[in-house]
Amino acid sequence: MTASTKKVLAGIVVVSVIYASGILGAIGIRGFSAVEGMVSLLALLPIFMVGALIWFAIEVISSLRRIESAIAGESSMEPEFSRGS
Repeated sequence: MTASTKKVLAGIVVVSVIYASGILGAIGIRGFSAVEGMVSLLALLPIFMVGALIWFAIEVISSLRRIESAIAGESSMEPEFSRGS
């Protein structure tokens, strides 16, 4: 698992926790604020969306490079991230 994948997964977990606390607050469980949870989610959502788009673009570019090298005749089946380490 690459570092960028770990960051995206961590972001998903954080957003899920905030969203869950907002839902628990909306249900009426004490200690959870629906307004704070939902406002925090809405404030963080664009940041995670941009991060996810950047991550997706990086993955697409690396896949295209692998396809290009395979077409050119360089038969390397190892993942892109393991090269050079």
